[in-house]
Amino acid sequence: MVTPGGRAAQRVEAIEQRLADKRELLARTQVEIANLETQLHQWAAGAEGEQRTAAQLEVLGADGWVLLHDVHWPGRPQANLDHVAVGPGGVVVVDAKKWAGPVRVTGHVLRASTWRKTRECEAAARAASDVASLLRPEHRTAVSSVLCLVDHALAPTPVEAGVVAVGDAHLADHLRSLPRRLDDDDVRAVAAQLRKLLAGATSPSVLTASAWEQRTAPVSVASLGSTSSAPTAAAAPAFSQPRREVATGRASQERRVRRRPAPSKTEYVVTRLGFLAVVVGGFVAWVHALA
Repeated sequence: MVTPGGRAAQRVEAIEQRLADKRELLARTQVEIANLETQLHQWAAGAEGEQRTAAQLEVLGADGWVLLHDVHWPGRPQANLDHVAVGPGGVVVVDAKKWAGPVRVTGHVLRASTWRKTRECEAAARAASDVASLLRPEHRTAVSSVLCLVDHALAPTPVEAGVVAVGDAHLADHLRSLPRRLDDDDVRAVAAQLRKLLAGATSPSVLTASAWEQRTAPVSVASLGSTSSAPTAAAAPAFSQPRREVATGRASQERRVRRRPAPSKTEYVVTRLGFLAVVVGGFVAWVHALA
């Protein structure tokens, strides 16, 4: 039975469904556009901040500083370090931040507008620690971390996690004011090694104490002139000789075991018969005792 207007009603329903689908798609697209605009603004601000920070650092070349820009973050293949400065004042890992709103520090707590920047301070400290792991122990204490706040006039101020926050206009003067930690040879050697590790094709791993002991080409001022990776006797792990001694002892014991002759079949039969005779004799004696 044909319902009056049935086909038209079906058509209306189909159009309404298509319209609802398009509206949903439009809503999702608008959200995606908003997210992309936010990302574009953040990345553009980040790029501008890094460029302006690099310009502030470039003047330090006359003071014996060597600069590395946009290099690997050790142990984090998807992350990068904005700047690493190596100079008389040590190794300084500089993280550029271009934050909107006023910046203030209260009780070592850094805030931008109303937002506490603890996570950013901890990340900056972690970056310096990861870079320090690549250096010899005597150079690790010469590594520090700085948050460079672009477009802010903040004087060098200690903040959380042992980081120093400073406005970009004061950045160069802050690095110049650091106490001398490296001589000229140290600066050239450490900078060359960090450039090799951080500016290469792949991100280096963070080196633990145990990994450092096993390295065949450690970072050192004396050895930075040579890039040979051949292991030396001094680089051999301290536990290698005791392990060889244990292995030798086990081998000797195995040899001693193998020298013992196996019993012949006759000896085996005689031993079994003797044991059987003892058992039978004991049983007979027990029976007589009962009788």
